[in-house]
Amino acid sequence: NKKSYTASPYAVLWNDGQCYLLALESGQMKPFRVAKMDNVKLSDEKRDGKEEAKALNLSERSTKLFSMYGGKEERVTLRFSNHLTGVVIDRFGKDITMRSDGEKHFTVNISVEVSPQFFGWLCGLGKAVRLVSPAPVVEQLKDYVKGIAGMYGDELENE
Repeated sequence: NKKSYTASPYAVLWNDGQCYLLALESGQMKPFRVAKMDNVKLSDEKRDGKEEAKALNLSERSTKLFSMYGGKEERVTLRFSNHLTGVVIDRFGKDITMRSDGEKHFTVNISVEVSPQFFGWLCGLGKAVRLVSPAPVVEQLKDYVKGIAGMYGDELENE
């Protein structure tokens, strides 16, 4: 959109096949897609965000984000079919606790940044995953799914 930004860069991240610059802009750490950058210039302004950078755990942050879309951080409980064990480890790492939930399922309690991309990831796994809690996030997911289904309302009713 040809908008100009002044930001203090801190890291370069690779996520979902894209390269991002993580930088402090307007008091917030934000990802900027490197491929979309144009006319990048070095500024003489003092770099901001020393404290934010110290608190930044890039490895931890990358497991909370989905396609670099941030949102409000929430602790969520997810219930998966056992065949998704590898998918869960690939997405959230090995340092999570997977609790058995019957013979065919397990649950995890993890922190994520709730976003439409997180909901899209859940929907992509279909009925093999269920968002269990917290209730407000479950309601957001229901609204997300209803909104998409609503786009096809008449077509769905005729099937």
